Amino acid sequence: MKQRILAIAILIGSLSPILAKPFQPDPPTSDTVQMKPVVILGFKSKKAERKFWKDYKRVERVYPLARKAQYYMYALEKNSEGLSASEKKRMMKDAEEQIKNYLTPKLKEMSTLDGILLVKLLDRQTQKTGYSLVKDFRNGLVAWTYHKIGLVFGQNIKDRWDPKGEDKHMEKVVRYYEMSHGIIT
Repeated sequence: MKQRILAIAILIGSLSPILAKPFQPDPPTSDTVQMKPVVILGFKSKKAERKFWKDYKRVERVYPLARKAQYYMYALEKNSEGLSASEKKRMMKDAEEQIKNYLTPKLKEMSTLDGILLVKLLDRQTQKTGYSLVKDFRNGLVAWTYHKIGLVFGQNIKDRWDPKGEDKHMEKVVRYYEMSHGIIT
C-alpha cells in the first residue's frame, strides 16, 4: 500500500512540470521604469543613529515653517514690484500680521534649539539671514534689537547656513527629510 501511494506521488510529481503553466509577466510598456530614489543610511554607532533621528524629528517640526516663510518671501517680493513706498509698507504690515497670527502659536511650542534651527533653515531657504529678514520687514533698529536680545539668550540671528562646515550633519538630515517627503529644492 505504501509503495502504491509513493508511486502515485512520484507520477503526479513528475507530471506537474508538464501540466504547470510557466509564469510569464506582462510585457513592459516602455523601456524604463520610474523609481523613487532610495537612501541607505549607515551609522558609525548607536549614538550617531540616535542623534540623526533626534535631529530628524526636529527638522520635521521646523522645516515646514521655513518652507512657508520662503513661500511668503517670494510672494511678497513678486507682489511688491512696482508699488510705491507707502503701498509697499502697508502690504508688509499686512503680511507681518498674517505671519504673526500663523506662527505665534507654533513658536511658543518650540524649544530654543528648534528656534536656532528655524533661523538657520530660513537662511537656507531664502538666502537671507534672520537679521536681514527682520530688517526688510521692519527696520534696522528693530533688527539690531532682536539680534542683541538673541545674543543674550545664546541665539545669533546673523548666523548663516553652512552646509559644508558647521551645519554639515543637519544638511544631511534636511536632505533626507526632503527626499522622504518628495520635496524638490
